[in-house]
Amino acid sequence: LSLSQAIAFASSEIGPPLSGDLAAIVARESMGMPLGASIDAWVGGEEGADFRLTASVLQLHRRTGGDLPSVLDRVARTLSERRAAAREASSLTAQARLSGAILGFLPIGFFLFLTLLSPKDMAAAYRSPAGIAAIALGLTMQGAAFLWIRSLLKVGA
Repeated sequence: LSLSQAIAFASSEIGPPLSGDLAAIVARESMGMPLGASIDAWVGGEEGADFRLTASVLQLHRRTGGDLPSVLDRVARTLSERRAAAREASSLTAQARLSGAILGFLPIGFFLFLTLLSPKDMAAAYRSPAGIAAIALGLTMQGAAFLWIRSLLKVGA
């Protein structure tokens, strides 16, 4: 089959959500849009490297030809391995993320605990400008530390 025929066949054989995307490519092509432009329009509406990789392979095959089924099998394997690596990295950093969350909320929880345990002693912190400034500075530093740790542990960015 030609690439256009293969996309039309695949859109009728597979289920959602990809069947709708492939059917849209076929519909745009049947309305007179060139296949390359139709594939580009498909990628333009989607986000992510997976769509760009698949569209690039289809565009390359459209221009040069070749053994598309084996190339798409390799692309599918690559995408599957990419997702597996992201899941593994996420599971390996789970303990660090949990520790960061606990350590981030521990000072706030301790401050609230002291407020409940000894409200008279903590009232000075709430009423004086220096106490309010210290609380604001502490919360700001806690927020910055939370964002910093979160950026360090971001997987797949």
